[in-house]
Amino acid sequence: MKEVARQFAGDKVSPKIFAGLKGMPLQTELKPVAQAFANLQQARHEADYDLARGFGRQEVKQLIAEAVQAFDDWRAVRGTDQADTFLLGLMAQKNMKV
Repeated sequence: MKEVARQFAGDKVSPKIFAGLKGMPLQTELKPVAQAFANLQQARHEADYDLARGFGRQEVKQLIAEAVQAFDDWRAVRGTDQADTFLLGLMAQKNMKV
């Protein structure tokens, strides 16, 4: 999932996913959603699996703000073909071998 999110955040989408974008450039609102997804997933993995990793109050507040902003940005793109392609890429990445 993180790899697909990073692809969308960085404008380098796998050819298998790119077809779903119908040749259009990525919507600017989708990029920060994808970046936030990758960042927040990384933080979740660290929280779950790195027992030495602590999270300070400021860092947690920043992660919460990033999640809130991602939801706001998502409202602008949800229901679009590109948003649907992003979701499909997240769900089907292993079968698509992206």
